Amino acid sequence: MFFAAVEAVNTSMTQDEAFAAAHAAASIQQDADTETPISDEYTEDGTLHDYQSGDFIRRPTPQESADSIEAAKSDKGAGVILVNGRSCYVSS
Repeated sequence: MFFAAVEAVNTSMTQDEAFAAAHAAASIQQDADTETPISDEYTEDGTLHDYQSGDFIRRPTPQESADSIEAAKSDKGAGVILVNGRSCYVSS
């Protein structure tokens, strides 16, 4: 968002244009936070979901699957893990 503000000053953007640019930059960062990790290894089965909304994110890595199974042993079966700062679970 800082760069969007600098861009607004450098190009004489209107306040609305600067806000839109900052919002777009924040959306890009949020998308980057949920992108598939750089790895060719994913589980054959299972899906990674947001714990709060239940929304599908992507296929989990083997480590995420193992971590969720381990977490389920101590959190009454939910298997909640943190992925990029987001509470998630793996469903098989």
